Amino acid sequence: MSAFATSDGEAIVLNQVFSTDALEMLKSKMIGLGKISASCSGIHQPSDVSPLFKGTKKASKKYMENPSLVKPHPLLTSNLRSAFANLESSCGISISAGGQKEKIILGCEIIVRTLQEVVRPRLITDGFALCGQYPLNFETVMRQSYTKLTPENINDLKKSIPDDEAYFRQHGELTEEQLDKSNIPTVYEESNTIPRNNRPLANQRAALITHPETVARQQAYFNSSLDLGSAILALPTAEEERKLAKTAAKEVAKEVAKDEKRKIKKQKEIQRKASMTKEQLDEEKRLKKVAADEKKAEKQANLHRHREIVESLKSSAVI
Repeated sequence: MSAFATSDGEAIVLNQVFSTDALEMLKSKMIGLGKISASCSGIHQPSDVSPLFKGTKKASKKYMENPSLVKPHPLLTSNLRSAFANLESSCGISISAGGQKEKIILGCEIIVRTLQEVVRPRLITDGFALCGQYPLNFETVMRQSYTKLTPENINDLKKSIPDDEAYFRQHGELTEEQLDKSNIPTVYEESNTIPRNNRPLANQRAALITHPETVARQQAYFNSSLDLGSAILALPTAEEERKLAKTAAKEVAKEVAKDEKRKIKKQKEIQRKASMTKEQLDEEKRLKKVAADEKKAEKQANLHRHREIVESLKSSAVI
């Protein structure tokens, strides 16, 4: 393996990764690809944890509120207009209503400008460090847990690393049985007690997608009793492609409508504040600050508690 990458575990992504061409490309380049645990992007996805995430949201919001700040991108605009023409010609649809083309072009220009302004190598590496993934830091990883961990849990997790790592390398996943063997408690949702490793891959814990056993498990899922394999892997017909294109156009229209609602909501908020006195605005600002300070204090208290646990384990020569 010359490189390793991770991605979210969305089914639409995984279905493409497991295509023959994608797997062969990853194999030829000696790239290992893994998926993070389901519903854990907020703690395991470096790009989400990194300041990059907040920075891109802030920058994109700035440009959406002030489109005049966006520098035109002639090549991008030309390519998008060609794509629009091809889409309308091949699918027999029109996406010109309500100035949708111009809004899509502006949206793409905002994305490009935001990435140029915000993305820096340091912010990317910071995300991995904050997750405890690189450089690898056991204590940092444990502090990210959504579940409250006792010192005994942390001790068991620390001791189980060699065996669990060997099992993961051999099978491309950690099963419920392996976690039980390592004395690590598993958490089930009340509405779903099916072990995670028996659910669809998108709903499982972290897995090495390019591992032969993972590929075999996914293929077995595709070829299940409902013949999901043929349904998922079959190429769409021309009629299906037209329907997909129409659906996509409707989704774009929905997003445009949502954007209009957001603008109306923002305008109402501006009007509301304009009708308030300075004293009322100051009081509202004060209350928001109090709420933010309380939330920050609670977060710091939780972090302090985790550090006390780690320090107690260190002092007893556990970690």
